[in-house]
Amino acid sequence: MNFIKKLYSIVPHAIIVLALVFLAFIVLDLYNPLMGFLSTPSSTVLLIALCVLSSLSSVICIVSRMPKPEVRQSHGHTHRR
Repeated sequence: MNFIKKLYSIVPHAIIVLALVFLAFIVLDLYNPLMGFLSTPSSTVLLIALCVLSSLSSVICIVSRMPKPEVRQSHGHTHRR
């Protein structure tokens, strides 16, 4: 499996994991705001990773849904006039 195909399969899973982590951070921050789960440098790095991976996943989705141009294949014979 080449790198691009592997990336296509990993990115959606990473987005799900990061989104669930942030949902947990939000719930924990609501119950105990003094812990500051959403204001730590590690949560900032995870948020940046989530944004980058989400953008990459959106681009992959858009590109994969674009219609592919039709390629004309010649049959090896020429037409004479």
